[in-house]
Amino acid sequence: MRKIIFLAWVILSFPVIAWAQEKIEAPVWNIGDKWDFGQEGFLEVVGVDKNGFVAKFSAGIFLKSAQGTVIFDKSTFRAYP
Repeated sequence: MRKIIFLAWVILSFPVIAWAQEKIEAPVWNIGDKWDFGQEGFLEVVGVDKNGFVAKFSAGIFLKSAQGTVIFDKSTFRAYP
């Protein structure tokens, strides 16, 4: 009996869970957008194309380099310093 009640609860709650999830859109970055992280430095968008964003950064934003540029993939927002 407990299994039947549990199975009924799962069947009734599944559609609510499936339809409640909304698609989240990635943010739109434009050339000139800038984020200042105080002592950590800054990140500024200097280029945009159909596949990604190019940003200039300084200080401790990325551990591999003290300053330079980084490419963000639009589909994953993964950074390639």
